[in-house]
Amino acid sequence: MMKLVTTYPFKEKELTRLRQLGYEVEHFATDHALDASPQTAQAEVVVASHRTLTEERLDRMAGLLWVQLPHVGIERLDMEYFRRRRILVTNARGALGMPLAEDILTKMLMFARMSPQYLQNQARHQWKSVAGTTNLSGKTLGIIGTGDIGSETAKRAKAMEMEVLGINTKGRPVVPFDRVFATESLHDMLPLCDYVVLACPLTQKTQGMIGFQQLSLMRPETVLINISRGGLIDEPSLLEALTSGHIKGAGLDVFVDEVEHGRLRTDSPFWDLPNVIITPHQGGDGDQFYQRFSAMFIANAAEFIQGHHEAMANLRDYDQGY
Repeated sequence: MMKLVTTYPFKEKELTRLRQLGYEVEHFATDHALDASPQTAQAEVVVASHRTLTEERLDRMAGLLWVQLPHVGIERLDMEYFRRRRILVTNARGALGMPLAEDILTKMLMFARMSPQYLQNQARHQWKSVAGTTNLSGKTLGIIGTGDIGSETAKRAKAMEMEVLGINTKGRPVVPFDRVFATESLHDMLPLCDYVVLACPLTQKTQGMIGFQQLSLMRPETVLINISRGGLIDEPSLLEALTSGHIKGAGLDVFVDEVEHGRLRTDSPFWDLPNVIITPHQGGDGDQFYQRFSAMFIANAAEFIQGHHEAMANLRDYDQGY
């Protein structure tokens, strides 16, 4: 039997299937319980978030072979550490594209239909119109990142009769994008867009990729949406662009504050901006994530225990950082 420890709450159906595949599974509800158990040191496979996977904990797992994260971003993991120990790393790519795409479309529609203002009127019992309603049809959406999340968003935006532009490293065409730019052509794409979505990983190359210069290229009617990582944006520059009216608004699910505080600080000026929609890093939520992630992991577990590592989904590249 191969030893698997998890802080992810698999249901009994999935646990039974894992045992049938040849895994001895130990579930821990908290990191404290994980640390206190002698079973942890025997782990060969771990399912846990990046916050749990500290090097101090991993060092105690001398026989560790594979780490599975129940989320997409891996920027907080030291991939050189995993390379040295020859530990495979997989993430949840493919399980979050659909719910995040729905979240992105929701934020776009809220801005187009002036929903925040109408909700304020409802709370005040005020029956009055709000000027500025627009349509998504005929507008241009630019998505930075043409992977799972970007492609799922593009598919839904095309159904709304939008023109969809994309950015990837080499400008490689991707269905259903109308046109894809290379990363170095970002400045060519930004002035064309009514909506700009950040759906790319946070790496050394993408840190602060949206700053004063990039925001200055956007039009006054542009809405910026970030569901990836706060560090992609230079937040002081964004704050200035929003308060000055240089861009129409922003839908923000992530912030730089999260890295240090785990949340957006209560005194952050973003809370009080009328042209910002804030969600607490919940864009990937939905009633189908568990099903999608569990099915993907069990399929990988079946390949892994047979030694078919090359057939596993979402194996992360030690060098790319995503």
